[in-house]
Amino acid sequence: MRGKIRLTLLALIVAGCGNDDGSVCRSDLDCPDCHRCANGKCIPLYGVPGCEDGPPLRVTELWVFSGKPYERDTLAAGKPQYIDRTFIIESVPAQYQGLTYLKTANDDKFHTDSPFLTFAVNQLVTVYVAHDERITPKPAWIEDWTDTGEALQAELGGGFEIYGMDFPSGSISLGANEALGPGSSMYTVIVEPRGIDPDAAVQDRGGGCSATGSRGAGGLLLLWLVLVVAWIRDRHITD
Repeated sequence: MRGKIRLTLLALIVAGCGNDDGSVCRSDLDCPDCHRCANGKCIPLYGVPGCEDGPPLRVTELWVFSGKPYERDTLAAGKPQYIDRTFIIESVPAQYQGLTYLKTANDDKFHTDSPFLTFAVNQLVTVYVAHDERITPKPAWIEDWTDTGEALQAELGGGFEIYGMDFPSGSISLGANEALGPGSSMYTVIVEPRGIDPDAAVQDRGGGCSATGSRGAGGLLLLWLVLVVAWIRDRHITD
């Protein structure tokens, strides 16, 4: 009897470890549209044509070498560029309108420390750095970034050339502005969401669940082994 109870409990737990959409899969063909099969679960895909949008971008764990309290905001003409100046962003190329940007501190423009700025994102992103066109040569860490050929126009600083690079979800580090003299300003950071990283989603959400209902293939396997051993022991006692 105890063995039957344990097996029933195992079946109920496995059933409770289903996917968010209630499905279990062996391949992508078993999943609804805009999902993929990973570790026996149908996981939503984002950023794929025809599929729903992903969850909102989150920019967290903001750290600045100078200790200044950089702020997150939504990019648009008329918004302040810095936390320590009244300079206004006068014009924004259309594709960057409405994206998340970081209001930096213009007093940080002379720093050369690296990493200077770090933050974390919850999905694939393209990070853009709008760097003062008056600063030449550019810092070495920007050399591998793509020059978009576009620029922000600021109230007093003139043009800020926009450089971009793709990053996976997780922590991102940027170097310093490295202004060489007066008459230049600190960069502005823009973050564009690109959707959930499927590999990261698989890692984060796991492939099973524990006895408490949390995801994790390891927890489910351990529970399964414990119940099988108990069932064998009960069979042995009964026999």
